[in-house]
Amino acid sequence: MRALFVGFLLLCGGQAFAADPVACTEIGCVDGLVLNVAPDYHWAPGDYVFAFKIDGQPQTCRGSLPLKPCGEPSVICDGSGVMITESGCALPPDAHGFGTITLANGPAQVDVTITHNGQTLVQKTITPTYKTSRPNGPQCEPQCRQASVELFAAP
Repeated sequence: MRALFVGFLLLCGGQAFAADPVACTEIGCVDGLVLNVAPDYHWAPGDYVFAFKIDGQPQTCRGSLPLKPCGEPSVICDGSGVMITESGCALPPDAHGFGTITLANGPAQVDVTITHNGQTLVQKTITPTYKTSRPNGPQCEPQCRQASVELFAAP
């Protein structure tokens, strides 16, 4: 029996038990840049164009208010990596709007222009500062790289 125990110790590098086992939770995260829109921002009915230049690459998304019925996308983009939140499809049309805009892959620079019926609402260049975090603990995956910027100026 002693030989079996010594053999076990040798297989374990001389330690019968790990010193401090690491327990990790399984919280996920999304890397990228979030363009925040205040929940009470009023989006007027009409046609919207969301034009981006993401690290020099153009991408355009188009949508209209009021939103289409729930389950049908109201914003269509000509590429991938941009997600525009649609809000209020189950509410009366005057409560419909758009929410946060998420740009995947952590771009270094983004030019964004949003127009409503051809009139510019926002036009800005964003050079985000990213923070890294490990939501499951310092020794656990994943490592997240995220930044957040207010899209519209505070009133």
